[in-house]
Amino acid sequence: MNIGVDFDDVIVNQYEPYFAYAQKYTTEELKRESIIEDKGDIASSCYCTFMHNWTQEEEDSFWKKYCKIIDRQAKFKTLAKETIEQLRHDGHKIIIISTREGIEEKIANEQLEKENIIVDKKIFGAYEKGKVARENNIDLFIDDNYKHCKAVASLGIKTYIMDARFNRNISDNNIERVYSWSHLYYKISKLDKN
Repeated sequence: MNIGVDFDDVIVNQYEPYFAYAQKYTTEELKRESIIEDKGDIASSCYCTFMHNWTQEEEDSFWKKYCKIIDRQAKFKTLAKETIEQLRHDGHKIIIISTREGIEEKIANEQLEKENIIVDKKIFGAYEKGKVARENNIDLFIDDNYKHCKAVASLGIKTYIMDARFNRNISDNNIERVYSWSHLYYKISKLDKN
């Protein structure tokens, strides 16, 4: 199978540094208490904007200052590397489909190289993941962003959403939730047997 995999909060855990720096930015620079509106159903990857009630200007300022720091501090999720290796060993092709571009893309490539994670293809700047999935004959897709999952699932492609604080209340009959790379591997193995 061709397996499309998002990068942030699927391969790497961007949430932890993102949330920590969002708290720092809100309290130290915006000078207001960081009261979290944990809506649990945010479809956007810029979930801290909604959780902290930032304006667009505040969000832009945050990313300009902290983007590189957050991306460099994002650590690989537990068992991501091992599971990607096993999936490739099982004969699957792993295709990273990420919205990252520019310096963020460069950092992702550096991280993959440093960890010696080999994938079959990398597609960056993918804002229309449904279109990208169709063009690359994706059979199975995994992302943490509901908007992207919904776009891909609407094409009849088997889709999983990686569990995260900001997508926990989302429920969609066309999208299955997985909680870890081990859980994803289990689900894919069951598909292979069927």
